[in-house]
Amino acid sequence: MQSQRVDIEVYVQTADRNAVVALLRPELGELELEHVPELDLHIYSNQTLHLSISESVDGFLSVWLRARGRAPWHDSGTPWPNSPALARFLVRGMGCMVRCDPEDDYPEVPSLSDVFLQIDADGRETLFTWGD
Repeated sequence: MQSQRVDIEVYVQTADRNAVVALLRPELGELELEHVPELDLHIYSNQTLHLSISESVDGFLSVWLRARGRAPWHDSGTPWPNSPALARFLVRGMGCMVRCDPEDDYPEVPSLSDVFLQIDADGRETLFTWGD
């Protein structure tokens, strides 16, 4: 059984922030750009969530979704129950590698470990230690 999450985060191997937002908009609804500080952090929101996109390491973008308030995802209208589900969606839609915390999809991985789930453009899933 998957635990309820207030936020999910994935790392997409692309520099095209606009392509990520364009793919997510039909699923999340209208997103308004709220803030673009000098740090290259882009924050979008609507009535149920915040979407933050920023540059990460190794050529990846961090894509972080957080429900407004403390509502669990099933109350916020977000279609993904966890990070791996969002990662699989982005792989299918963008055709690029996506990494994330394996969460409950891989119960053998200890919580808060350095082990990540990597989903290649062809959909192949691999667990690995990021940073090795």
